[in-house]
Amino acid sequence: MILAFATGDYLLWERRSRPWHDWTVILLLLPAILSAVWIAVGGLVTGVERSDEAGLLLEVGPGVALTGLLCTLISYHGRHHPSDDLRERPAPPIAVVVGFIDCINRRDVGGLGRLMTSDHRLEVYDEPAVVGRSANVRGWQGYVGSFPKYVIHPHRFAENGGTVAVLGHTTGSHLDLPDAEESRLTLIWVAEVVDGGVRSWRLIDDTPDNRRGLGLGTNP
Repeated sequence: MILAFATGDYLLWERRSRPWHDWTVILLLLPAILSAVWIAVGGLVTGVERSDEAGLLLEVGPGVALTGLLCTLISYHGRHHPSDDLRERPAPPIAVVVGFIDCINRRDVGGLGRLMTSDHRLEVYDEPAVVGRSANVRGWQGYVGSFPKYVIHPHRFAENGGTVAVLGHTTGSHLDLPDAEESRLTLIWVAEVVDGGVRSWRLIDDTPDNRRGLGLGTNP
């Protein structure tokens, strides 16, 4: 029973992209802990006749060890997301976006996930939006795996009320262009930053109207 619950718990944790402080993952281990406690004390409660040495070897020792191991595992699953602490004293929106871009450029998908809100939304021009932290983490894992030289080169930042606009260009993307040619194709990223986390990441065309509307100016 302990093995079944522990295995099921691990598979659920993996399926949910290894979440932080997930109550379902935590609660699924409670029956396993109860089973481990029963192994430790069940013989004493039911009056099974064994020598002290046999009871210690076959019941108390394994039961206590399993209980300690499972409690440690629950403590691990119960960790809070690092960004939860950051939200107590959130970084300025531009600093959050700079960190987000840095994670992209270093292919640090784990870092990206920590900077995303749980309802993070990716919008690439007119393509359907990708919604949710887990879905976006998987998407970035696939993208940086396929295009390991992908880099965002910011030219200019502007921020207004938590909305950060970034004018820049990329190299090494799916466009499969020489760096010199791709660097001439500028675009704008628009991030919505809420309590130190990136709620949305949008890619839009670099047009004079978009620049003016986002406070990026109109000069090249």
